[in-house]
Amino acid sequence: MTRIRKKPAGYVTLIVKPVDGFDPSHWQRVPSSYRIIEFAGFVPLLGQADSWKFLNNQAAMRSGDLSRWAIHISLDSAESTTAMSQLKQDLARG
Repeated sequence: MTRIRKKPAGYVTLIVKPVDGFDPSHWQRVPSSYRIIEFAGFVPLLGQADSWKFLNNQAAMRSGDLSRWAIHISLDSAESTTAMSQLKQDLARG
């Protein structure tokens, strides 16, 4: 009998503004606290989410403007529920 492997639900991609003294040394860093600026979309695969995050964060690091930082959150994680409610609040505030 073969086990059916559950596919991950996907990833939410967000552009955020760090609200603390965020000084990343690597494109994969995630700020400890942030305000969501923009919902960029859903992507089904981790590789797609990572490549999008890499391109956005490398450009931010080169320009020195860290006010628009890219992150992604797995829809399978408990963190995604918190992020989605924060997204609704932040986008409602404008």
